[in-house]
Amino acid sequence: MNANRMAEAEKVFQVLTRGRGVEKEAAQNRLTGQDPTIDREYLRRLILEALNEQFDVSKASSDPGSKAWVRCWLLSTLGRIADDDPSAADYVRRHTAISNEPNGWARYWALESLAVTKAPNLEALAKGIVSNDDDPLVKKLATAIIASTGDSAALKEIQEGVNQRDWASLRALRVVPLEEAVSGICEIVASPEFSNATYDSIVALGAVPADWSNAEKAVTALITCIKECRRHPWWDAMRRKALSALHNLGSQEAVPVLVEELSDSNPSIVYEAAQALEGALGVRIATARIVEAASQTGEEAVQQYANALRWMDRDEVVEELESLMLSGSVDQQEPARALLSEVGGRAAFEKLRARANAMKQHLEVLKATEEDIRDLFDSSINEAQSGYKLATGMDITVFILGVGFVILSGFLVLQGRESLAALTGVGGALGILYNLFLASPRRRVQEAVEHLMSLKVIFLGYLRQLHQADQAYIRRFLEDPPLTPDVVRQYSDLVATTMRDAVLQVRHDSTRSPKNLPGASGRAVLPDSGQPSSNLKVTQIRREPPSTSAS
Repeated sequence: MNANRMAEAEKVFQVLTRGRGVEKEAAQNRLTGQDPTIDREYLRRLILEALNEQFDVSKASSDPGSKAWVRCWLLSTLGRIADDDPSAADYVRRHTAISNEPNGWARYWALESLAVTKAPNLEALAKGIVSNDDDPLVKKLATAIIASTGDSAALKEIQEGVNQRDWASLRALRVVPLEEAVSGICEIVASPEFSNATYDSIVALGAVPADWSNAEKAVTALITCIKECRRHPWWDAMRRKALSALHNLGSQEAVPVLVEELSDSNPSIVYEAAQALEGALGVRIATARIVEAASQTGEEAVQQYANALRWMDRDEVVEELESLMLSGSVDQQEPARALLSEVGGRAAFEKLRARANAMKQHLEVLKATEEDIRDLFDSSINEAQSGYKLATGMDITVFILGVGFVILSGFLVLQGRESLAALTGVGGALGILYNLFLASPRRRVQEAVEHLMSLKVIFLGYLRQLHQADQAYIRRFLEDPPLTPDVVRQYSDLVATTMRDAVLQVRHDSTRSPKNLPGASGRAVLPDSGQPSSNLKVTQIRREPPSTSAS
């Protein structure tokens, strides 16, 4: 573990001595955040050795270029990680004095690191610098430190510098924010011009604490500045810093502007806007806002918004996109799917493929089950039709025999065989009377047709309810968190209730007229209960499943 931390410390050191400015700034931010993966003690040793050897005062002074700037970065970093190391802290403090450090920028960054970490005895050090140092950057920073302690003269000096757009005063406020100076800075930012004063004023507003009374005024000024900077492509550096300042302030008032900036062609602008949006809303809500914006702008903007989402927490973005793809509105589902495929990488691809496979397999099982049920229903109907045809054929045979016996009786009467004619006539009359009053073929045909129609209505309603339950189960199955035994039991009970209702309706069909059959009114009702059947239960489970969000 210690070897890994030492390796990380060496990486940071290499960035500070050889990296680009953006990389150095990112490395310092890691150190300010107390990154536990870095061995700070080992990094201090590396920096002190470099400052005393390769980048010492004499060599940095003879090379006012790269070595001098590297020395500034090393001093600034050493002050941030001095912690409880007296030798490191003393080294940085000594090099805030002009007698030990001739480079004004090196003195400025050494003092800046002590101000950021709120080093002990900082006020006394600042007063000494104001008395002895003639460099305006170092002197104004020391004055701002004194003003932060409540010194009215120092505060007045800084305020006058802000009103005059003095660069040194504005740069000092980047390190030591003063609440009394915020209004003056906002005036500069709200009417920006391409200058160092505007740039440092923007950065100074980013240092304003969000709980200050004029923080909202700072947000308004930054939003105005961003809109103005859009008109000038060469002002992108100031616009990027304004977005970074909004991120630090974390105000939701800036959300509409941040969403607009996500479609910018400059990747650094998109990065800062995405970070600010995440800071203001959180990953999930920010993702939902981006999906909403993508649904309004069309497919051509999906790639741009995907680039923004890549700068946020990947896992949370993927989960929120997956949730919106399943349970979002119709307008959100397709953009969420497109963004998920663009931004998710392998994890999103596996989720989409697993979802598609699970859906396909489940639908295949449902299709096979439905076909089996339909085949069973058709075979039952065919058997009923066969029985009906047999009974009808027997009735027709009896009727024909009855008519035949009557005709035969008449023929026998004509031949004078009255006794035999009477016998056959009685049999024929009985057959005809049976068909007319007992068999009643017409009524039986009507009843049979109505019975079959009722069975079909019951069967279609049964399939409808099963489909509702299946669709709800599929959507719930594909969501997080996983299904619990209680939820599965509820779906099982729902299917069981649906089947029981269908069986009871079939049983009661033989004793009820078609218009009184359950389900004939357009709403299924449980027999003898007057309560709505499982249609309502399906809706409840889909909208309010236990221990989960709405489907």
